[in-house]
Amino acid sequence: MHDGAQARSRVDTRPDPSALASWRVFLRAHAETTRRLEAELVEEQDLPLASDDVLVQLVDAPGRRLRMTELASAVLQPAGLAGLRAAAPTHLRGVAEHMTGRFSADELQSLHSLLDRLCDWPGPMLDPSATLDDADLRQ
Repeated sequence: MHDGAQARSRVDTRPDPSALASWRVFLRAHAETTRRLEAELVEEQDLPLASDDVLVQLVDAPGRRLRMTELASAVLQPAGLAGLRAAAPTHLRGVAEHMTGRFSADELQSLHSLLDRLCDWPGPMLDPSATLDDADLRQ
């Protein structure tokens, strides 16, 4: 059995009610937050959240490239970056209003650490100066 299968076999398939409640609130929080962000981005910028997410990931990626090189080179052209710059105020306001502004800095750091365990690519917190509100996007 490979390591992933061994880890899965050790997980209790009948989680306790508290664990299920945590799972459900995570799903609900994600769905409600993304629904609100989507509505605001489409209404104000005519930009679906999925497209915004691709652009954000490309901006945060080293050299603005992802492994899917074709995607990176096709999306983050000057027009894509201009669209991201235009959408940034809506996106950042929505993220703050619907998510980050509801937590203290310590809570956000804890939340990041906890959610990072769910990712297949755990990594350090991003440098805020390298994300959407950097000088490059304000040009």
